[in-house]
Amino acid sequence: MKRFLNPIVIILTTLFVAACGGGGSDSPAPAPTPAPTPAPTPAPTPAPTPAPTPAPDCPVGEDSGVDTVDLDGESKSVCLLTFPETAPITGDVSLDNSAIYALNGAVFVGNGINADGTDAGADGVLNISAGTTIVGTAGAGYTNATAWVASLGSSVSDSDVDYLVVKPGSKLNVSGSANAPVVMTGASDLTGEVTDGAEAQWGGLVISGLATQNNCNVADLGTAACTASGEGASGYYGGTDDADNSGSMKYFQVKYAGYKFTNEDELNGVAFQAVGSGTEVDYIQVHNGSDDGIEFFGGTVGMKHFVVTGASDDSVDWTDGWRGFAQYGVVVQTLFPATDAARPKDNVIEADNLGSDMDRAPRSFPKMSNVTFVQDYGGDTLLLREGTGAYILNSIIAGNPDDSSYCLDIDDNETYKHAESSMNGIRFEGSIFDSVKCGDMAASPGFFDPSSNDTGADVFDAGAVLLAQPVVQFAATGLHGSARNAAYLSHPLVNSYYADSIRNANNYDANLESTDFIGGVKSDADDWTKGWTFGLHIKNMNSYCPYGTALTTMKDGGGAACELVASNLADKNIRLIGGGLPYVMKGKLVVGDGTDAGAQYLQIDPGVTIYSDSVAGEGASTDLDYVIVPVYSKMLANGAPGAPVTFTTSREVRTSGSSDSSTLNDNITADWGGLVFNGLAYQNKCNFADLGSAACTASGEGASGTYGGTNDADNSGNMFYTVVKYAGRKFNAEDELNGIAFQAVGNKTELDYIQTMNTSDDGIEFFGGSVNAKHLFVVGASDDSIDWTDGWRGKVQHAIIWQRYDSTNQTYSIDRSIEADNYGSDMDRGATNSFGAPLLFSYPKFANLTIVGDTLATNDKTGTAILLREGTGFDGNNMVVALDPHGCLDVDDDTTYDFNGDGTGEDYLSFKKAFWSCSSLTLTTEDGSGPTIAQTETMMTKNGSAAGTNSLTGYCNGANENAVVADDLSADSFFDATSHIGACSGSSADWTANWAVDPSN
Repeated sequence: MKRFLNPIVIILTTLFVAACGGGGSDSPAPAPTPAPTPAPTPAPTPAPTPAPTPAPDCPVGEDSGVDTVDLDGESKSVCLLTFPETAPITGDVSLDNSAIYALNGAVFVGNGINADGTDAGADGVLNISAGTTIVGTAGAGYTNATAWVASLGSSVSDSDVDYLVVKPGSKLNVSGSANAPVVMTGASDLTGEVTDGAEAQWGGLVISGLATQNNCNVADLGTAACTASGEGASGYYGGTDDADNSGSMKYFQVKYAGYKFTNEDELNGVAFQAVGSGTEVDYIQVHNGSDDGIEFFGGTVGMKHFVVTGASDDSVDWTDGWRGFAQYGVVVQTLFPATDAARPKDNVIEADNLGSDMDRAPRSFPKMSNVTFVQDYGGDTLLLREGTGAYILNSIIAGNPDDSSYCLDIDDNETYKHAESSMNGIRFEGSIFDSVKCGDMAASPGFFDPSSNDTGADVFDAGAVLLAQPVVQFAATGLHGSARNAAYLSHPLVNSYYADSIRNANNYDANLESTDFIGGVKSDADDWTKGWTFGLHIKNMNSYCPYGTALTTMKDGGGAACELVASNLADKNIRLIGGGLPYVMKGKLVVGDGTDAGAQYLQIDPGVTIYSDSVAGEGASTDLDYVIVPVYSKMLANGAPGAPVTFTTSREVRTSGSSDSSTLNDNITADWGGLVFNGLAYQNKCNFADLGSAACTASGEGASGTYGGTNDADNSGNMFYTVVKYAGRKFNAEDELNGIAFQAVGNKTELDYIQTMNTSDDGIEFFGGSVNAKHLFVVGASDDSIDWTDGWRGKVQHAIIWQRYDSTNQTYSIDRSIEADNYGSDMDRGATNSFGAPLLFSYPKFANLTIVGDTLATNDKTGTAILLREGTGFDGNNMVVALDPHGCLDVDDDTTYDFNGDGTGEDYLSFKKAFWSCSSLTLTTEDGSGPTIAQTETMMTKNGSAAGTNSLTGYCNGANENAVVADDLSADSFFDATSHIGACSGSSADWTANWAVDPSN
């Protein structure tokens, strides 16, 4: 105020002097002097604004003075969280994504409980917002990460390993989002040193609750004193509140966690210890956890939308009375097999009740639905033991066909009893088991637990128990053998095949939702793993080539592609993923080395296209591209409706070069070699003395290797929704590649929805074996559409043969729709089973076959629609044979007609409910042998078969065909019951739609 005092004093003094001037003078008073105008009061100078106090770099914890780049690409301060058990987080504490938080030793939330279950002190709540990163900074084991940790002043010793513990009564609230998950990881993840096989970079997450569990003194069961001591010195847990709430966790990754102190004291990725059902766990991933991915120690907590990848021991483990639920899960034991095969791994699920008292209540008995389990590299897929129960519904249990031990291992008598109990139990209703070992278990009577030492009446046939459960399936899904991509998460084929198997999970547990699909993910469009998980989805698919392939450029403007590298196919399991670049085959490609020890598989995802490198006319006739699957190895071609697997010529994508190499039309064939499968089933092309023995082998055409053996149940993989176009190659009259050749392939191989188009020599040829097939669509074969020889004994249902689809532009010569032999030089070979083997002569069974023959009357070949010769049998049912100008049927050779040689004929030839509609029923005899015309016509018109005028639309039935009442063949479990003859009852029932090429368009 000093500045304002002087002016005021001046003004007041002047006024006082003027009032007292002149006293008593008689003189006239002078005119008063006007008061001076005061100077204006100056505006006050504002006080200086104090400098703002800077916001702390660390909302919580101590500023380390170190900044680093977070996973979101932003540089942030690193804040040390130091909350030991003696000074835990209490009250509400919130972490946001403005900083990175480093755990400094074990960080505790709340004081928890004492050993007797009494309260040990104040509780805490830790809130973590979306996009926040928390790192463990001890035990990193990497140079830069260790140096980075040391600069934070933090220890790197085992005695000070970093982990987060939420004590009973306290809460962890993780509020991640689909675009910004919360991530807990190791320091090496931020320094860039982390590898695919990294694990145990920090301790992990432990959440303890007050729900019931059974690991306590018997006298304390069911009381608050029933507590247990958590691993990793995480404190006591357990109580009596099954509805206990330990918080809410959503959109949350836990990576490279877990720590082994001793064999009996190990931290996991995430441990739920007696956590109650009031806790919410949704959208959580644990990656490369050690010991286990997720482990439940008693309690009732459930989880939804969970992902466990790369666990070094078990992916999901439970014990001590866990009774929660789990739905919508993806569990992949090895996410990166290319770089991660050496890491030890155990079981996808390892489950116990209580080892020392297996019947103790509360008994472990979780309910699960809609989970995809993928095993790889050792261990059992599911190990259930020590008295646990489990319902695993609407799930896929896929074991690597070569590397995993068993798909199901049930140990201990108490578990066996529990499995067969009517009240509690082990059930897999609506689930699919997919592995060689699962199939063997289901098919083998008397198959007992493979690794159990249990004996006596309590041991039971696990396969029989599974088969007795409603709608349990043993089938190939092609989901095993993961390889750094999420295509295996769901498969449209699974749901289209097994829709009737789906169970209403809500009937088993009110926490489970009713769904219309099997497995963890319904479809690519509904893939809930996208956006927030790690490692499942590949970025930049337009430049990415999966393991075992190499980026290349196709000829003549064909564009970028991934080359199938021959040396890699020979010694590696390779998966061709969809959604990115096409693939190109160069030269002769062999999957594996043809030995049991060197077996490999080639797995192909929906929508994948594989082009030839060369086309006809480029190089010598022997310079061609083709794929051979030798004995022991497998191809898993997993096309789907709307996304078939396609093998075709590179003409389809070439844009330059000569017209001969880039032109594609209906007359193109033999541009590349085709596919060859070799198996270990019986066939009869060998020295007579070797028939029925493992020495009965043959050499495949096209230098495709040796095939044959004694295993009719051999498995060469599967082909679903697969298209093979413009394939086959003739080296000489006795050495030709076909579109697809199945050489002694066994009946565990699955073939369904396969098309061949414009192939040379034949469309599909079977050389012995027992393989079966459904939904075959063979069009435009330049020789025969379907051919068999050397003792093929398979079954086929739903097959269409369209021999010439374009009579104007398709001018190359064709031969027969079916050409069939047994064995030329010994036509009745395999007629007895004196070799200790099944009857080894060709004798397939067909149902619902439609043949639309060669409509070009001027064809220079004179073959009929069906030629049966050289001793083959044929069991034809519900057939339509039409539009062949050269006749419907030709039976050659006396042995074919009168196989037994007793003069009666028709020994292994029959036609039931066949509709014949060719230009004549005249037999066209090539060599003068076989039945007479009258005998053939008699055979063709027995058993409800007759000639008539066809009313086909394309290859689908009209009124005349549908007037024939079909036979029901479903007594044989391979065959579907149908109400129609032929392959297609009408245009609305055309099963070729949405995956096969319609050559008429």
